[in-house]
Amino acid sequence: MKNKQLITKVLKTAALCRHFEIETYKNVENKIIRFPVYLSAGQELISSTLSQIVKKLKVKPLIFAQHRCHSIYISFGGRIEKLIDELLGK
Repeated sequence: MKNKQLITKVLKTAALCRHFEIETYKNVENKIIRFPVYLSAGQELISSTLSQIVKKLKVKPLIFAQHRCHSIYISFGGRIEKLIDELLGK
């Protein structure tokens, strides 16, 4: 993978994570999500960069995220539908 491709993938993943956090915030404000949520907006470049680097190196890391981990979950291939279900208490 060339550097330009790596950077493009990092930025696409980071943009997806930021969009998810913006929509999550809107749903908290509109009381659709009814419990405290710790957003990871502003931290998405870290997880998106790490996820692309470990993919490139073919490393399978063990990651433990305590809170503010939506971007980590999404960056490392987590399913957005399952994350939405969790935030809605399903």
